[in-house]
Amino acid sequence: MDTGLTNREEYVLTNGNHPGAVEKGFEWLQEEWQDPENRDTVIAVPSKGNLDNIRDSLKSLLGESGFKDLKSSDNYTNLGEGVHLHTMTKRIRPNRWDGGPVLALFVDDEQLEEIDELRGTTSILAVPWRREDVSDWEDRWSPEVVQFDPNEN
Repeated sequence: MDTGLTNREEYVLTNGNHPGAVEKGFEWLQEEWQDPENRDTVIAVPSKGNLDNIRDSLKSLLGESGFKDLKSSDNYTNLGEGVHLHTMTKRIRPNRWDGGPVLALFVDDEQLEEIDELRGTTSILAVPWRREDVSDWEDRWSPEVVQFDPNEN
């Protein structure tokens, strides 16, 4: 399924914590995994508590054990077939990450700046809580804006 998200810096416009926007982010992540060079990935959130807000979506993508692994002290899950997903928060950096795509959920300009500085970041899909939370990042990178319509899901 082609979601139309292919540039290095990407952005999804969402209305708060709309599950459809998060799902679109997960679709992008799964597309990234099709490329063997993009199988070491990061999900960035402000805090691990944010993972609980999207628990059902994460469990559907990762399974129960994958969800628990992301929340564990390792902050990492091995999904098999060379696919790895690391957790990043404002206080936790990804362990054992060799670089790759980053799905940034509910982040702000400050956290996106930290993601940009990670060595090896190949692409970013930002799904902000509010668009104004990422206005500086958007001004700096001019990412592709993907209009998300909650009525389409």
